[in-house]
Amino acid sequence: AFVLDHGIIGDTANGKLYVSCPLHKRNFTLSDGECLNDSDYQILTFDAREDPDGTDKIQLLLPPADDLDAVIGTDKWLVRQAESEAFGLNAATQIDVVGPRPDEPSADSSSCGGSCGGNSTLDW
Repeated sequence: AFVLDHGIIGDTANGKLYVSCPLHKRNFTLSDGECLNDSDYQILTFDAREDPDGTDKIQLLLPPADDLDAVIGTDKWLVRQAESEAFGLNAATQIDVVGPRPDEPSADSSSCGGSCGGNSTLDW
């Protein structure tokens, strides 16, 4: 899950800005993604700037979408606008995943079949 956006921002005694993961309590620097309290972990970081047009927005320099998705797998978590509209969902509606889509063939529950429930759309 993408939870760092809910993390608290802080700074070290040396003035390094970091975000604390609300689930794991690890602190990651915003400049290079280094984990300050567990050297086995690191996060991706991206160049950021204030919008030069003075709109008070922050702009990120991201790699092409396909390159980024290959690393972090955002496509598996994406709810497409057409799907959202088809289900009558809006920004204030929460989505509960309860199983495969109705148009997906059901799998034999006695065999995994090499994927989650035999349905590759549910693979992690």
